[in-house]
Amino acid sequence: IKARTRAVQREIFFGGYWQDPAKFFTNLAADVDAWPTVWEEIAIPPDVLASSRAKKNACVAGASLAKRFGWQVGQHITLQGSPWGVDPELEIVGFYTCHDKRHEEILAFRWDYLDDLLGNPGLVSCFWLKANGPDDVPVLKEIIDGHTRNSANPTETMTEKEFGRVAFDLRP
Repeated sequence: IKARTRAVQREIFFGGYWQDPAKFFTNLAADVDAWPTVWEEIAIPPDVLASSRAKKNACVAGASLAKRFGWQVGQHITLQGSPWGVDPELEIVGFYTCHDKRHEEILAFRWDYLDDLLGNPGLVSCFWLKANGPDDVPVLKEIIDGHTRNSANPTETMTEKEFGRVAFDLRP
């Protein structure tokens, strides 16, 4: 797999809220070191990335989301109401931008921080891989799904476009 990818990111959809459950937004725990490679369309300033690496409770919010809530760098927020049963206390270390403003409605914090809060079970709900090129995608899908085919928890590997169709019922 390593020979056919540029980066791999572990991710858990957290599903909490800040202050008001009626004002839900996407929030997730992910590997900070993989962000810039896996999500090339998202611009994370180098100082924000460095702060994310330096502080275990760091979080990065999309600029649109931050504007909606009036968040500032250095502000502490607590996510509540997640099915995971923990309430991470996060420090906003910066914001990211994206040409598609819909992608600026996400808050991401460190996967390893959530893993610590959960007692280090090593849970992952999704792996995002950045393939070296289009020819590597079908090979990666076969390797990954072949490896787990006979397990109690087989995987279903799909492209980002396929995931969008499944997760958001997007039409081709």
